[in-house]
Amino acid sequence: MDDSNIDIILLIVLYQTPLLSTAIVEIISEYNDYQKKPIIVVSTGGQFTEVLRSALAKNNVVTYTFPEEAVKAIAALVEYYHVSS
Repeated sequence: MDDSNIDIILLIVLYQTPLLSTAIVEIISEYNDYQKKPIIVVSTGGQFTEVLRSALAKNNVVTYTFPEEAVKAIAALVEYYHVSS
């Protein structure tokens, strides 16, 4: 979070991965609360993924189902930054 060369964090989370618990929602949400840099999460899956994605959204974490959607959102943020600067 302190690296000045990184402006945004794009996480692709595979909730089905062994040893990855639901605690990942709390961890991501905690880092998002720092509000140092935007965090965008991409996660694709079934009902379990939807439950965790909903939990992230309730904690104000931006989530997308597909990487393409997330990349378009990042591009819009970059464009907004350039226009408003």
